[in-house]
Amino acid sequence: MAQISRTVDNGLSLLKHLGEHGPATALQISRDMQLNRTIVHRLLVTLEGQGFVRRHGSTYSLGFSILQLADRIEDDIRSSARPGLERLAKAFDETAVLTVPDGTDSVVVDQFVAGGKGAQIRYRLGFRNLLAFGGHGRAILAFSPPEVVTSTLERLSEQEADWVRRSLEEVRTAGYAFSSDELRSGTSGLAVPIRNRQGVAVASLGIVSPVSRFPDVSKVLEVATDVAREIEQGLAR
Repeated sequence: MAQISRTVDNGLSLLKHLGEHGPATALQISRDMQLNRTIVHRLLVTLEGQGFVRRHGSTYSLGFSILQLADRIEDDIRSSARPGLERLAKAFDETAVLTVPDGTDSVVVDQFVAGGKGAQIRYRLGFRNLLAFGGHGRAILAFSPPEVVTSTLERLSEQEADWVRRSLEEVRTAGYAFSSDELRSGTSGLAVPIRNRQGVAVASLGIVSPVSRFPDVSKVLEVATDVAREIEQGLAR
């Protein structure tokens, strides 16, 4: 196994911690990450100097350099998907979400909030969870390489893994994944995969909305599938 840089690993873990948990003091980060406070302080000073974190008194948060890098992540997919994402959201006056795989996780990289009805579901860009959970994650996992599926299932209990295996077969047959009250209480989502020429999912997109007003599944599936095919054609050029 290749050796890793402990300093770089700690620095990246620190950035992920701020991204997932929000602003924190050096002491809070030290306790949460179980790292020496001096090490945490040095990492924060270095990251601040490069613009990856910002300091507000004794509290640190993610800096603008993160946003600059994020703008370049999955740029082809994001730029290709943006028009379709907007069309999907406006078709149902709900939130359309674009998700990509990262190892055994799914990561939200873009969304379009139509804002036509009351409260809208919103995800923080960079929000991640295991591919096994949520419609957007399973839409990707069902069409992922076998090693990704295996690695994902290994992170689950035996009972969870059995349920996910059955769910993935349903997704492959139906061509979409649906979830309700799974990642967020009171929220439903439907997602379809965006696949490359080899049939492997490189992303998923779909609608999320409050359970009480989720649109007609067949209509969402029709529009989402149409949008996904357009994106796939754009990526194949």
